[in-house]
Amino acid sequence: IYSNDCDHCRQFVPQAVAEATSSGAQYAFVELPPFAPAGAELIPVSAGLKLLRLSDKQEWFAQTPIVMQMENGRATTDPRSMEMPPVYMHSRVLRGETTWDKYRRQAEHDDHSEAYPPAHEGPNLYYSLNIPPGLYILSFYNTNKDGHTGDNRLRDYRFSVRSSRSGYVSLDGFNERPELASARQHDFWGGTYKRFLVRGPSALTIEIARNGSYSTINAGIFLDEALTEQPDPYFPKSAGVPPALSSDLLLAELSALAQRNPAQWATCQPLYTRLLRSYMADPESRQSPAAATCYFQSHQFVPWEALQKQLGLTTAREIEKALRWDQTTFACTGKGRQFVQAYVAAMAKPATQPAKAAQP
Repeated sequence: IYSNDCDHCRQFVPQAVAEATSSGAQYAFVELPPFAPAGAELIPVSAGLKLLRLSDKQEWFAQTPIVMQMENGRATTDPRSMEMPPVYMHSRVLRGETTWDKYRRQAEHDDHSEAYPPAHEGPNLYYSLNIPPGLYILSFYNTNKDGHTGDNRLRDYRFSVRSSRSGYVSLDGFNERPELASARQHDFWGGTYKRFLVRGPSALTIEIARNGSYSTINAGIFLDEALTEQPDPYFPKSAGVPPALSSDLLLAELSALAQRNPAQWATCQPLYTRLLRSYMADPESRQSPAAATCYFQSHQFVPWEALQKQLGLTTAREIEKALRWDQTTFACTGKGRQFVQAYVAAMAKPATQPAKAAQP
């Protein structure tokens, strides 16, 4: 995806065109409006490449150029790649473009700084987020998919979290703002997360700096409630899920500490592992909600989900995996919450009314 008035695109697109014409791989180039006048296009029609344009009747905001790579043009089984959204995945299966065992796709944001000398600072990746009220874990997932060869091995990034002055990416005076948190990401061929404890309401801008690397990439961003094991809309507040913290004084104190002093609570995470050992030593406590909380807070999500099932809960992941495409909706982007709400509402119907597949 490129724009004709983007300086970075003017440097990168000719290289991509040369690679597309010489490698034999399939490429599609998508142009953002405003479009270049006839005869001034970055990629002439005579190049014989697949050229597409986004509608100029819509407003588009993107940091270009953007490159998306797909194995066999569609999906992959590489466990380092992120899973496709379930409704979209179902639509690809129905269209014969993948199978249920290939439910992942390699995709990432890329600043294409390989077009610049190693000593050049930037372009970097920037994200501006509006954090809703509450305590959350902000996570960035990345995998250095080709990090065993060439200069790709040199990817080594620095994260900088600072306050934002607006609801969109604004870099004016970014380096002059106080740095709220920082992190370093390297040696991530197998996939790693960088996680930050954040509290809202707040507006944040996150910089992933190139730091002399070959290029800056990022595969995923997630915002999860820090304390809630049964988040809305998977578990509506009216579901009456019993609180897991009320049965244990120390767990209740840790929960209170998270609200009172989030930074100090974050340093107490090892306590959940120690508490879990005590629960495992007591046969009557091994399958308690308190034990599930300890699994959750110590990031042992596989046994946490297994214990949730034993406690009679349908896990959020089971709900996700059950979502299906209605074979009508044209695009699923931004509708994930809507799909989940429809499915949960259908499952809540009386047994005399069989639940139907979620429909937007």
